Amino acid sequence: EPQCNMVIRRSWEEISGRLLQTNSQMRPRIMYRYRKMLQQEMQMDRTVQRLRTKMQVQHRPQHLQKKEKIRKTAIIYSPVDGIAADLSTAPDEGFAGKMMGDGAVVTPTEGTVYAPADGEVEFIFDTKHAIGFQTDSGIPMLLHMGIDTVKLEGKGFEILVTEGQKVKKGDPMMKLDLEFLTANAPSITSPILDTEPEDNQRIRLLANGEIKAGEPLFAVETLE
Repeated sequence: EPQCNMVIRRSWEEISGRLLQTNSQMRPRIMYRYRKMLQQEMQMDRTVQRLRTKMQVQHRPQHLQKKEKIRKTAIIYSPVDGIAADLSTAPDEGFAGKMMGDGAVVTPTEGTVYAPADGEVEFIFDTKHAIGFQTDSGIPMLLHMGIDTVKLEGKGFEILVTEGQKVKKGDPMMKLDLEFLTANAPSITSPILDTEPEDNQRIRLLANGEIKAGEPLFAVETLE
């Protein structure tokens, strides 16, 4: 843990230097990178704690082990037509390793991205490739369309919503030029993430294979 903190501090020193040297348009992206580093550190801490708790439970006598009870379940629906798969199959180590959150991936076969639940558009990247979203049930989400698509600087994407806009499940939020993206991005496989799963929450994949927009993709289960 001390080593993680040292890495974060060194990264912040590096980022602070870059903030002073770069233009104002790039600064939000750099600050986003730093915030994600902090999230990753907290997520590592939570993972270690979960593993410790799991080991403690496994070593208890069977009659003392408590069965997990689900207090509530929130369903996240696929934002696109495509092929659904486990997040671990993402062709990017950061996403596959759940460094940005947990969820699933969908490889789009049709070019409209719809709201995955009732909620609010929290932020839209300047490069249009990703949308931050908060569901009405309180789940912070990231819809990241494609891998390394930030480098396309907005080409291949058309945003149909604005920051702060309230949407209903199934409302169109983005258009994708799949022909252009397939030709110019490393992959169009798209991580659909719960960016801040709590310690007492788990993600359960509900689809594997062909899926239509609006069909259940994964569940966020909150345990007692």
